[in-house]
Amino acid sequence: PTVSSSPFGLVPRFRRFAVTATYRSGLIEYEIGLAYTDIQSAQRFFQLGESISGFEVRVGQIEDAPKIARSILDALGGAGSGFFVQDWTETNKPLWDAIALEKRVYFIVLLLIIVMASFSIITTLVMIVLEKRGDIAVLRTLGATSGSISNIFRIQGAVIGGLGVVLGLIFGFVGSIALKKYGFPLNEKVFQMSELPVEIDPVNFFLVGLSAFVICFLATLYPARRASALHPTDLLRHE
Repeated sequence: PTVSSSPFGLVPRFRRFAVTATYRSGLIEYEIGLAYTDIQSAQRFFQLGESISGFEVRVGQIEDAPKIARSILDALGGAGSGFFVQDWTETNKPLWDAIALEKRVYFIVLLLIIVMASFSIITTLVMIVLEKRGDIAVLRTLGATSGSISNIFRIQGAVIGGLGVVLGLIFGFVGSIALKKYGFPLNEKVFQMSELPVEIDPVNFFLVGLSAFVICFLATLYPARRASALHPTDLLRHE
């Protein structure tokens, strides 16, 4: 509020405006406290003359905002020039730090879920080892080494894990595209936005796929080691 002195004390300056339109930005905090008017009316109301109190710059890549802010400040004369430049990472730093922390926690939780799911690969391969004991014995008597037997089950587990990772990435990408196109509404009373924002990052897809495949491959080591440890004489004794 802008106030001025009068015989009755400090009186706020006010002016009546006509609302000609409303807008939706998707961010509730801005919508409930931000109104737009033409710059001439704002300069008259705040008695700024022909000057302005500040300006905003929209960037093409939001990750470049801190670097662009520093370059703007340098162009204005540096920190001692009387100007200050603030990017979105500083304006909403507590919120973005909390989101970054949640993102890391969710990544760890998803990895734990993948670890739990990898036990199904272990169980499947162990059952295959038990069912194929006779075939393993025949291969060993024909000259197959324990390493080659182990590689068979490692490759089989890697194929299962790789196929699951590829399908998961495809479904995840399609789901992200659908969310970005059709949106997912959020409760405006709880969240600071009315719709779930979706940003598809190829790096995240790569890290998730790589981590899932590594976990699935590690899950094949125990069944492969167990298969390679089987002795052909013990397997063929009751055949």
